[in-house]
Amino acid sequence: MSTTPKNENDKASVLSNVANILGVSGTQEGRVGAPDEQALAKLGVEPDHHPVLYFWGFLAATTLFVIFSVAGVWQFVGMSTQAEVLKKDLSVVDSRLPEVRAYEAKLLGEYDLVDGEKGLYRIPVAEATKIIVSSPKLVENVAALTTATAQPAAASPTTEAAKTP
Repeated sequence: MSTTPKNENDKASVLSNVANILGVSGTQEGRVGAPDEQALAKLGVEPDHHPVLYFWGFLAATTLFVIFSVAGVWQFVGMSTQAEVLKKDLSVVDSRLPEVRAYEAKLLGEYDLVDGEKGLYRIPVAEATKIIVSSPKLVENVAALTTATAQPAAASPTTEAAKTP
């Protein structure tokens, strides 16, 4: 015959029988006839729950709560700081911007001598577009001229010096 309880009721009846044999009586978790935990502790019987496990469980849960709270606050502060920096950076306009835009407008809208020896001139973009659209043959000549001027640049002394060992 086995003395191992199969369920909670069997366990309570075994504890009750042990308590009756030893002359200890009391209640445990509302069950009449079950021995009192303090009385069983005097006899050297350990309780089913271990208070140390409750402590470690509480400590682990508290630690996780603190870690996740700190991580959340860290993320919130980082995001708000990033938004402020971005807003500040986007509100600053470089004071040289109007000067640069005026210079670019001048380059795109005026006639100018680029290189007198080679015969290079700059014309306004609007006129250049009209000329290119009206004569497609000119596009081929410009492409040939661009290719011809790019080849001597490829054979410059700095490139030749880089090739020699």
